[in-house]
Amino acid sequence: MAAVQLPEPFASIPRVTLLFEPSPIQELPNITKALGGEVNIYAKREDCNSGLAFGGNKTRKLEYFVPDAISSGCDTLISIGGVQSNHTRQVAAVAAKTGLKAALVQERWVDWEDTVYDKVGNIQLSRLMGAETLLDPSSFGIEHKETLANLKKKVIDAGGKPYYIPAGASDHPLGGLGFARWAFEVEMQEKELGVFFDTIIVCVVTGSTMAGMVAGFKLAQKNGSRPRKLIGIDASAKVKQTFDQVLRITKATAVKIGLKEDDITGGDIILDDRYHAGCYGIPDTQTIDAIKFGASKEGFITDPVYEGKSLAGLIDMVKKGEIRAGSNVLYAHLGGQMKWRCVYPDTIHSSSGKVEKAQLTKSSDLNRRIERQKSEFPAVFFLDAELFNQWRLQLPRDNFEIAPEVRDFIGDASDIRATATDYFNTIHSYIPIISKTMFYQHLLNPLATPGADVILLFLCMKLIMSVPSRGHEAARMPIYKAARALYTAMESSGVSSIHILQAGVLIAFYEISHAVYPLAFFTISACARYGSLFGLDERGLLQTTDTRDWIRIEEKRRVWWALVILDRFANLGQPTRLLAIEDPKSSSVLPMDDDTWDKGDLPSEYTFTLSSPSSVLMGKFARLAQTGYLLGQILHHISDYNSPKELHDEIGIQLYRTMHSLVTLSHIEASIRALVFCPQTAICYCGLLLLQNRPNSPINERILDAEHFSSISVIAETTMKICKFFLDSTRSTLPKISPFLLPSLYRAGIIYLEEYNNSQSEKAWLSLCVLKDTMGVINGRWKAAGAFLKILEAREATYH
Repeated sequence: MAAVQLPEPFASIPRVTLLFEPSPIQELPNITKALGGEVNIYAKREDCNSGLAFGGNKTRKLEYFVPDAISSGCDTLISIGGVQSNHTRQVAAVAAKTGLKAALVQERWVDWEDTVYDKVGNIQLSRLMGAETLLDPSSFGIEHKETLANLKKKVIDAGGKPYYIPAGASDHPLGGLGFARWAFEVEMQEKELGVFFDTIIVCVVTGSTMAGMVAGFKLAQKNGSRPRKLIGIDASAKVKQTFDQVLRITKATAVKIGLKEDDITGGDIILDDRYHAGCYGIPDTQTIDAIKFGASKEGFITDPVYEGKSLAGLIDMVKKGEIRAGSNVLYAHLGGQMKWRCVYPDTIHSSSGKVEKAQLTKSSDLNRRIERQKSEFPAVFFLDAELFNQWRLQLPRDNFEIAPEVRDFIGDASDIRATATDYFNTIHSYIPIISKTMFYQHLLNPLATPGADVILLFLCMKLIMSVPSRGHEAARMPIYKAARALYTAMESSGVSSIHILQAGVLIAFYEISHAVYPLAFFTISACARYGSLFGLDERGLLQTTDTRDWIRIEEKRRVWWALVILDRFANLGQPTRLLAIEDPKSSSVLPMDDDTWDKGDLPSEYTFTLSSPSSVLMGKFARLAQTGYLLGQILHHISDYNSPKELHDEIGIQLYRTMHSLVTLSHIEASIRALVFCPQTAICYCGLLLLQNRPNSPINERILDAEHFSSISVIAETTMKICKFFLDSTRSTLPKISPFLLPSLYRAGIIYLEEYNNSQSEKAWLSLCVLKDTMGVINGRWKAAGAFLKILEAREATYH
């Protein structure tokens, strides 16, 4: 086959040959037929483009990096990727081939629970090829990472000279050249095959593959070639960041190969964000179905991280008629490889899932043992409470036997302390229901033996710090099943303990945060009944006469308020649903100042009640409690169909006025306390939108202007700005992000979606992308974000 002919100055850029040239183009007749036969499907196989390891698109890019590294006097290629990165594997292979060294940082880009995940597959191949691999817990990101700084210093200190290759060999002056050349290779093959590919489909994450293609085809078109459509399928779930990076790399590549920077515009970049599954590296059902489809029709193997998602996009677009009949589509198989221990959701019981199967089996055995423990609860407690008290009968004591599997989940004392540190630095900041003082002085006291209720609390703290591998598996996590089984058994036994109720609240919070429904709804109700039964609710607090143990009283108060808040928050999606917990009274005491409580300092004599005017002197949780109460009033108001309209409207306006004043105060508090993500503000926004968006709402433009209220657009814009800040600081803020923010992001997304549908506003579209990117990122911590994102995308699909 003839060599690829490149125009100058492109042809003169140094390159070393690492490929079998050119990579083959394969017709896929069975896939074509299965998709209706009206669109002709071909694939260009970068997965078999080289004899180095398993090949792939990164090898093509590295052909331009190696000459630059050698001419710069470098002896070590350093780069970064996920634990199972195809890119870092190919960096190691190229280094071995060219006589260079390789040192790699392998970050935790994918939340995948497997005991040998960092020992086999691509990382094992990299080690076999002589690369030094350093594990780092940092999460996925396509930006330049600070985590490489230590590795670079280590190479220099050892007398080496490192050559830096960014993630995916992308955001680098040479990153786009390999696939700019690919464009001319395709043109050469088209002439030999007698076919013109009017549509090209390619997966996009770090960006330079698509960027090179766009620049290359643009140069070819300038030299007389026909225009064609290039569609990028986003698999990063960080759409705006990816789009910006693709555009930046395309412009830089264009200048290098002989174009002008302004030859490239944003209109040249088509990035479809419907198929990334809400999270980098984790497949959804659509991805899995696409992998099965390609494999069963053609023996065409794709992977769950990259090609499975781009193939899903191709299949979907053809089925929907988005690619016109008669088109010749070239699908770029970039070489994504299945890992040696991949486990798919529907094959979890196969031999490849022995670790997961063992965990689930162990969890099932644990559940059965817990259920067999005998309950000795006295029926007289319910049937004749007066007699129970008169005879001073006793409730069951905590005599539960804790199974070894539960202790395996929570670990030893040092593990529990590490979990507690993470918990108090994150979850505790927005749902502070456990006394820090009591926890460290008593529950973690090495001289004390923790009871089953305390063990349950430890387990649930570990649970809320855990991240499910995939959103739909949150309810199947072994630790979740163990925690729920132990909680249910202890609750049913009649053991009375504040720690059991705290554990129940954490389980409910886990279920809400990961969209485990309807269990979240049931758990909140069960916690409310349990607290009421044993006097751990507000009535019990009012009957308490011993005020000396103020820490325990405050702890009970905070648990009760947490349930009030969660009960109202969980009903945002269906405001007319009956609440599980009755409304607090105006005399209800609010939680004390959080910092004072955490230090174990005696509170001042002055306490805030629900009727107290809002003040920045209140603690954050007290303000959140006020917001939760007011949200409950809004839910009642929306459910009220019997009041006269004039009175109903007046109440609605007053509720809006009160909630808006809380928003204003929250902004002041945020500036004083240096808060960026304020949960009560997010919940306030949801309440305001509920009042504004309902049919025949009295909150019209006249009222908004007269009262200087925030309009829907202002709420959406403020939410979007928070998202931008979050995306710019993901690494430091993701562990601390509160699930209380998620409904406000979703509702702001609806606002921008409707605005774009009505006006085709580019600003609305970009804002919508920012919100979707944010939900995609937060899905890496709280899977409810992915659920909201899918619903938003389903709404979006109805507008097309």
